[in-house]
Amino acid sequence: RRREGKTDYFARVKLVVQDINKYNSPIYRMIVRFSNNVIITQIAYARIEVDVIVCAEYAHELTQYG
Repeated sequence: RRREGKTDYFARVKLVVQDINKYNSPIYRMIVRFSNNVIITQIAYARIEVDVIVCAEYAHELTQYG
């Protein structure tokens, strides 16, 4: 994934590492993915082994909320 340019592991270490007094509390972040016709937003937090996706929405679903 490093050679393909998909993952920046220097930035990933900052997401996974936490202070001792905040141990095991998730740091949420919003991920926006663009494709040709669709925009996807995801709320996720990082674990050492995998990123956990809390929820995901498509742009065409958000028009009903304004």
